[in-house]
Amino acid sequence: MNSQTNIEDPPQTSIKETLTSVIIAFALAFVFRGFVIEAFVIPTGSMAPTLMGAHMRFRDPANGYAWQVNPWDYTNASLQVPKAVQGQPPDRPISVTNPMTKEQLKLSSVEKLAGDRIFVLKYLYSIFDPQRWDVVVFKNPRDPAENYIKRLVGLPNEQIALIDGDLFTRPIAPGTATDPTDKNTWAASGWTIQRKPEMVQRSVWQPVYNSDFPPKGDGFRSPWLPKGSGWQTDVRKPMSFAGAGTAELEWDSGRWPITDRYAYNETPAFRPLRTDNTATGGLPTSLAQEIYPVGDVRVALAMTPAEKPVTTGFTMRARRHEFRAQLSPESGKAVVSVRPEGDAAAAWKEIGQGDLPSGALAAGRATNVEFWFVDQSVQVFVEGSRVVNAPFDWTPVQRVEASFGAPLDQMLARESGESIFSDPRVYGRAEFGLSFAGGGFTLHRVQVDRDLFYQPTQRRGMAAAAGSHPYVPKFLGPDHFFTCGDNSPASDDCRSWYTIDPWVARQIDPTIGVVPRDLLIGKAFFVYFPSAKNRFGLPVPDFGRMRFIF
Repeated sequence: MNSQTNIEDPPQTSIKETLTSVIIAFALAFVFRGFVIEAFVIPTGSMAPTLMGAHMRFRDPANGYAWQVNPWDYTNASLQVPKAVQGQPPDRPISVTNPMTKEQLKLSSVEKLAGDRIFVLKYLYSIFDPQRWDVVVFKNPRDPAENYIKRLVGLPNEQIALIDGDLFTRPIAPGTATDPTDKNTWAASGWTIQRKPEMVQRSVWQPVYNSDFPPKGDGFRSPWLPKGSGWQTDVRKPMSFAGAGTAELEWDSGRWPITDRYAYNETPAFRPLRTDNTATGGLPTSLAQEIYPVGDVRVALAMTPAEKPVTTGFTMRARRHEFRAQLSPESGKAVVSVRPEGDAAAAWKEIGQGDLPSGALAAGRATNVEFWFVDQSVQVFVEGSRVVNAPFDWTPVQRVEASFGAPLDQMLARESGESIFSDPRVYGRAEFGLSFAGGGFTLHRVQVDRDLFYQPTQRRGMAAAAGSHPYVPKFLGPDHFFTCGDNSPASDDCRSWYTIDPWVARQIDPTIGVVPRDLLIGKAFFVYFPSAKNRFGLPVPDFGRMRFIF
């Protein structure tokens, strides 16, 4: 008789072994959760639309454009728990504005979607130092029982300056963080503008207009103003030019200004102030948001020349200068130049150039082109690759004069109780256009986006935000970090923190308005369960929006 066990016999497993395996599996899961990766849910829209808290989602049936809006209706007065179904028919339906067409979309009720669920790498920062522009989760210094998620913009031993929506930093020696020797530190040396890496910048562009989403009504007029004859101007068709000579498109900045308005913030309890600072729609200032002009933009398009290559150009008039990017298929070059604004006789000064890919802007084929004017640089992308990066490194003093048209000391002399930089009226509009030469062409997917704009006002009240005024400096010590939300008007962040939890002050760090290193939890890196919908009593994620976080 064969004494060997038949390999087809089922293995003998005891209850003890099964329980041991289950306990080990649970132990490993808890260890993994506690020390490696943990899941978090986004509760609010302070990082919208990069990361979504509880929200409503709309899709215009006329053109297919989809966007998100913060909940309107809550179950409690503190606006913490949104209702599962938004809207109170028939007295108050949900009425929102399509950001692409400015047309109204009205619904009797809308389902509330859950916030994004994300994975966070915990204790990563015990091995590697946090990097600027990371999206980080941390304990709120004013209430350490709360977890916050923001974008990290300031690092230890730095001074922060928020000027015209952009971020400037300068290194400071340890021990001088709370004892500046010069009250107007913006005039000090060592300042550098902080530019976002390409992947981060692509993730934070905020949509303004896209020709792929035409209106349903007949009264809509494109924000692009054509110059010269030969243009096809029906907004329901691709823009095209069939004339001869030079063709131009000018952005209508008077009728369609580029501002830091967020479609996400269109709620009855959070209305924008007019840019003349005179109205809040009958609401207290704490529930209203300032609207600031934004000068950093991206113009993207697909260009298809008809019969021969077409030279394509972009011109931006901003900050008392005129910037020009020209893409010449004849020379195979992309060149960026600048000259003082208003001086047509001044010579153009080249500040950057690069080679175009083979076949770019050739007849009969579409070439994808992007022009970026952002973070004190002009960048040109062709078919997704950057061919020119032309930075201009102004100091805070130079940026103030360029952006506001007066030297810093004169700007400060104009103040009368409030920060001059908190007044939207002192900010200039973005004025830009496109030019073409060489023959007929068609443009597809013409879109305009704007950059993040870090507002200089506190979320509550009209006082200057930390770092947004030379007399309200923000210094970071050896273990301090400065964080801001991508949804700047609706973000409760380091710019406006003026209290601290007593336990945090005693046990960790008493500095107000910073995130101490010991309160950092980790880096958010992946949305694994996006904005679930409730179907048959079960949460169903939008798998198409699973993504890495930049």
